[in-house]
Amino acid sequence: MGAGAALAMPYVGARAGTRPFTLMTNWYAQPDQGGFYQARETGLYRRAGLDIQIRSGSPQLNAPQMLLSGAVDAIIGFDTQVILQRAKGLPVKAVAAIFQQDLEGLIAHTDVNQPEELRTRTLLLAPSSMAAYWPWMKQRFGFSDNQVEGSKNRWLMRLARDFRLLAI
Repeated sequence: MGAGAALAMPYVGARAGTRPFTLMTNWYAQPDQGGFYQARETGLYRRAGLDIQIRSGSPQLNAPQMLLSGAVDAIIGFDTQVILQRAKGLPVKAVAAIFQQDLEGLIAHTDVNQPEELRTRTLLLAPSSMAAYWPWMKQRFGFSDNQVEGSKNRWLMRLARDFRLLAI
């Protein structure tokens, strides 16, 4: 069953004495989310009075929009999401920091040794990067919005095609 079909289904099956609670992850199930699933399976949430349903996120789902619409009770998101949404006056709140650092990286071909050398290259950035650190990079390194390729799908296809990219 696809994620879209699961999202259209009504919530059923809350145990007596527990409150239904839906958590949406930021991607398909992955190892760093294992603790959420383990807590559900071992009954930790139920003992705390919650009947947890965990829904997987995906590239096609806008988790913050799902949260703000009331379709889910909490999401796994990113620090920059919360900061930018609060700056827009949206009623969101960070309740936990699972990772102590948010990993971001620049990946380039082996002939690039310094960020400044990327001024003449096409850049492939995630939408969250465009809103978070891209404005600083433009100011610091002289990059331009015209360098950024627009389609996230093209970004993924290009990355898959050129797997020889190395981190700098």
